[in-house]
Amino acid sequence: RRKASISAAFSKPAPQRETQVQAYVAWINSHLRKRDGVRLLEDMQSDMSDGITLVNLVEIVSSDTISGIFRKPSNIAERKSNVELVIAFMTTKRIRMHQTSAKDVVEGNLKCIMRLVLSLAAHYKPNTMVAGGVAQLSGSDAPLPA
Repeated sequence: RRKASISAAFSKPAPQRETQVQAYVAWINSHLRKRDGVRLLEDMQSDMSDGITLVNLVEIVSSDTISGIFRKPSNIAERKSNVELVIAFMTTKRIRMHQTSAKDVVEGNLKCIMRLVLSLAAHYKPNTMVAGGVAQLSGSDAPLPA
């Protein structure tokens, strides 16, 4: 099986890259819909920056709870703390991640956010993987071609 590549997504022309990002958003939202009261992702860079969407996603796909989360972060330190707790949780679960820092996520580094999501998908939902990243889903876990 070919390993998915985030770098490949960023080397593609803008329309293909946008399709790739839309596939990630669709995959994330397909999981977020499983929890009542959770806001769906619209913009991956800004909506992930407080860590709450990321926490919800991790808790849903892992069926675990992350403690110590600021559910309504009011400043950058609380947002960063949320993301650090997610990264620490992923580390304890031995989820292989490329070098990603809380700062990258809080600052909206799209490539790092996509890597984090890809790591989650590869660990918890490997059947939703395709060559270029996570599959765009239509209410199921069936992958679409890259």
